[in-house]
Amino acid sequence: MVLQAFDKRLLPDRVLYRTLAILCRTFYGTWFDESRMMASVILAVKLTVKGSLPDLPFVVRYLSNGRVPFGDVAPWEAIIVNTLNGDVDVPTAIDFLDLLGHGLPTWEGSVACRRMAEIVLQLSLVDLSLYLDHPGVVLAASAWAMAFCAAEAPTEAWSVLVGALNTCSLDAWSPLAGMLQCARGIWRLCKLRGQRRHFCCVF
Repeated sequence: MVLQAFDKRLLPDRVLYRTLAILCRTFYGTWFDESRMMASVILAVKLTVKGSLPDLPFVVRYLSNGRVPFGDVAPWEAIIVNTLNGDVDVPTAIDFLDLLGHGLPTWEGSVACRRMAEIVLQLSLVDLSLYLDHPGVVLAASAWAMAFCAAEAPTEAWSVLVGALNTCSLDAWSPLAGMLQCARGIWRLCKLRGQRRHFCCVF
């Protein structure tokens, strides 16, 4: 339902990533309410959009196909903020994509590589179980790794990526192993959807 709402291209992708982060941190059980989803969207918009905000009542009406009155959203916003003790914003997969990209070297295909990494990260959203099973840093690293392969990135780029992941290692958890597992899952999606959506053409 979340992805279907954003398929209308009304808001930037970063709002979608933040919406999913808010929902994942506050959704317990199987009961779901569209008003709650819209509240998560509105909070994500407020956290993401700089300057003048879009017409929020219109956003809710448009994304919900008129099913959610705007007046129902504010109480859910308060519930979400209270549930998270005011700590609503956390780094998302797209934020980690940016962070991992800051230290990368520049080469002839670096701009195209960045765009490919964004496409791979977007593709991971097709399978929400895949997206939700991996931390944002692992999703971002997997996207970069697959883009590196396609763009023939230099050794220095791989070194930066591996070094950044090694700083996240814990005794019981290896982000490098997680990255390989996640990349395999995304690659399966590429092959499954390649003919219809032409995702594989960039690889």
